[in-house]
Amino acid sequence: MYRISFCTAIRNRLHHLRQTLKQNIEDNYNYLELQFVILDYNSDDGLFEWVRTEMSFYLSSGKVVYYRTEDAAFFDRSHSRNLAFKLAEGDIIFNIDADNFIGKNFAYYVNSLFESNPRIFITSGKLGTRIRPDFLGRIGVFKSDFLAVGGYDEKMDGYGFEDTDLINRLARYGLSQYKVNHKPFFRAIFHSDEERILEERKMKLIERLYISHITPSESAVILLFCDNKFQKGRIVNKGTQYSQESSRAVNNRKTTDQFTLSETDWQTGNWFIEKGRLTLSLDNNNVFFKVQRRGLLGENGQQFFWATDPAIINNIIMFNSQFSNKKRMKDNRLKEIGNTGIWGQGHVSKNHDTVKMIPVI
Repeated sequence: MYRISFCTAIRNRLHHLRQTLKQNIEDNYNYLELQFVILDYNSDDGLFEWVRTEMSFYLSSGKVVYYRTEDAAFFDRSHSRNLAFKLAEGDIIFNIDADNFIGKNFAYYVNSLFESNPRIFITSGKLGTRIRPDFLGRIGVFKSDFLAVGGYDEKMDGYGFEDTDLINRLARYGLSQYKVNHKPFFRAIFHSDEERILEERKMKLIERLYISHITPSESAVILLFCDNKFQKGRIVNKGTQYSQESSRAVNNRKTTDQFTLSETDWQTGNWFIEKGRLTLSLDNNNVFFKVQRRGLLGENGQQFFWATDPAIINNIIMFNSQFSNKKRMKDNRLKEIGNTGIWGQGHVSKNHDTVKMIPVI
C-alpha cells in the first residue's frame, strides 16, 4: 500500500474548502496511508482559523497537515502546487483543487492503479462529451517522477496550460497517462470563470483595459498594469473571421482555438501618463495616445475605448494568460524538465506554529 498525499493549494477559497475537505476525508478515511496537505497561499478569508478550529481532530490525527506561506502577494498556480507537492510526504502526490469532491474510496482506487503499473501518471478523462475545466488540474504522480521532470513550469503566469504542460513532460519522461473517467470520482462546486483568476497577479494588477474594434472579428487591446507594465495585441475571433466568405466560414467553425493573436506574441513594455498623454515604451520605440475621458486617441486617429465591464476584463485577462502559457507550452515541447535551478521554494509554517518557519528548497 502506497502512502498518498492529496494536495490542495488555496488562496481565499475557504467557501469551497469548507464544503469539500471534510467530505473528502470521510469518503477516504479507511485508507490509512493517506494525508491531506493544505497549503494556505497567504489567504485572508479566515482559512487559518477555520482549519485550527474545525479541523482540529484531523490535524491531531495527522490526516490533515496545514501549511501556510505569507511570501505570496498573488496566487501562482505553478509555484503553489510545486510548494505543496514538495511538502507532501506521500509516495504518490495528487493535486486536488479546493472545489473538487473526490468520491468514496478514491485513494484505494489510486493505489490499485499504481500497484498495477508504477510507470503511469493519472489525469481526468472525458466525463460525457468533454473534459470539464473543474478537473483539468486533477493530476496524480509518484513524487519521485514529479521531481525528476522539474514540477510545474513556474515561467507560466496565470490561468491555463500549466497542467497540460506537466502532462506532456511526464509523457516525454516515459510515463503512460491513465485517464480516469469514473464519474463518482469527479464532482465539483460550480463557480464562475471570474473566480478562477480572481487572486492571480494580472487580475490584481490590472489598472485599465482599452479596446479598439477594428473589424467584427478583430480588436486591438491595451492592458495597463499598476506596476507600469503594459501588454498590447490584436485579438482575432477565428470563429467569425471569414463569416462573410461562405466557402471558408463553414470550415472555420471547426476550430478548437476560437481566439488568437494576429501577432506571434504580446507586445510588452512600460507605460506612463504625462500632461494628458499616454506613452507606451517598447524596444526603444514610443507610441503615443491622447488620454480622453472614456478612452484613448492614437496619433493615427485610432480610437480605443476604456473597458470597465468586469466580464470583459476577466475574459481578456484569461485569454492573455492562456495565449502566453500555451506559447510557453509549445516552446517546451521537446523538454522533459520544466524548471531548472531554483523552483518550488518558500517559507511555511506548519499546523499553526507561526514561530517556527520551515524553509522549502
